[in-house]
Amino acid sequence: MTEVYREDAVSLMGSRQGSGVKFAAKGASGDTAHAETVAQAYMRMIDGSIAATSLEVYKDGANPALTIGIRPGAYFNGNTLVTRSEETGFALDDDATVYVYLTANGTTTKSTTGWPQVPHLRLAVVLTGSASAAAASGSFAVLDITDHRMSAMFSVAAPSPGNSAFEIREDFAGDVGDTLPTPWKTDQLATGTGDYIADLAGGVYGLGLTVANAAEASQLTFGDQLLIDTDNNPVLEFRVRVDNVAAMTSVERIAIGLVKVHANSEDALDNIDHSVWFLIKGPADLNIYQEADDGSADTNDQDTGIDIVDDTWTVFRIDMSDLTAVAMSVDGAATVATLDMTQSAGEVLQPIVVIQRDDNSQTEAAVEVELDLAHVQVDR
Repeated sequence: MTEVYREDAVSLMGSRQGSGVKFAAKGASGDTAHAETVAQAYMRMIDGSIAATSLEVYKDGANPALTIGIRPGAYFNGNTLVTRSEETGFALDDDATVYVYLTANGTTTKSTTGWPQVPHLRLAVVLTGSASAAAASGSFAVLDITDHRMSAMFSVAAPSPGNSAFEIREDFAGDVGDTLPTPWKTDQLATGTGDYIADLAGGVYGLGLTVANAAEASQLTFGDQLLIDTDNNPVLEFRVRVDNVAAMTSVERIAIGLVKVHANSEDALDNIDHSVWFLIKGPADLNIYQEADDGSADTNDQDTGIDIVDDTWTVFRIDMSDLTAVAMSVDGAATVATLDMTQSAGEVLQPIVVIQRDDNSQTEAAVEVELDLAHVQVDR
């Protein structure tokens, strides 16, 4: 369609008001009041544009040709307000369609393959080099930036979660010695520990290994009560902190994810049909791995490209909405690859967080896994 704009005569200005900006009436030559009114109108327009330009991507002329800047702004990640100052000098790939977005925690990220399958805030698509309008490598123009912020501003109202989804959210707000609420259950081997931790903000549950000279293990599951149907788009999130992770040895490991059955905390993790999890292991290995077994394909020790940070709260997320490409992320950053769990269609799973030590063949250290939040949502 062709848009028709207003073309009011200047003589009519002064009687119009819209968007909070009053236009100045035409004044006589040398009328300073007219100039001041115009200046005030500009200031009000600038004030009104702040929201419109929040987090806007622009061509950064002060830096090399293939860089952008992002204006300051803020957004909510759940109930958390994330505030960002202006960012400059963010480098783009050449000869590509570059998708620029923010992760849930506010980290500027780019992709040349498309938008990620994890929570994110879309900013812009930028065509560079041979993909740009000029089709010249090493550059792009302002017109090669397409704004995508609007896609994050509106969403379709969903039915009540109570009607549309089976959901379990556990904040672990108990006291030392309290019994876990149904369906959560814990299991320990030897002197492995599992209990609420006193006086930590928001409530925390701890699973730990002591320095005892023995095999130990501790886990949290649904006690083999299987409730999570893989056909119904399950999504799992754990907020976890690992203390003393660098001291883990080759006989120690932590798994965080979903599994079909795992009755005892010391039971082997390899070759369990129908499981998907993040794996952290020693010795002194800070890599976060991802593993999956759908009863047919068995994927082990796949490096996510993300490292664990000792004694730091970390959000682990598994989205099984597409079993051909199970999406996993750490603190909103997507892992380097998805996992195929096609053969797990129709299976029913449970969450698992487990820490194990096989034997006393290595130097032992106290390692603890602390859980602040567990959230499971599955369509009905």
